[in-house]
Amino acid sequence: WNWVGAHTYGHNSRGYGVSFIGDYTSTLPVTSAMNMVRYDFTSCAVNGGRLSSSYSLYGHRQATSTDCPGNAFYRQIQTWERYQSYLP
Repeated sequence: WNWVGAHTYGHNSRGYGVSFIGDYTSTLPVTSAMNMVRYDFTSCAVNGGRLSSSYSLYGHRQATSTDCPGNAFYRQIQTWERYQSYLP
């Protein structure tokens, strides 16, 4: 919790970056991995006071020029309840 990442220039100190290893252009990560981030990680962060309960969720491609997290996974993330279409 106490480290600032270097995943998205200009946004690293404002949130958390989560990495999924693989190519998710046409397939999704395994459901258990997605659920861990979607529910377990966020719940732990909110309950531990590390993440605001009104947090917003974005895909990596919204903050920098990249195809990450892949088209299939990005479409999935867009259905998650905290996804925001525009990065402030």
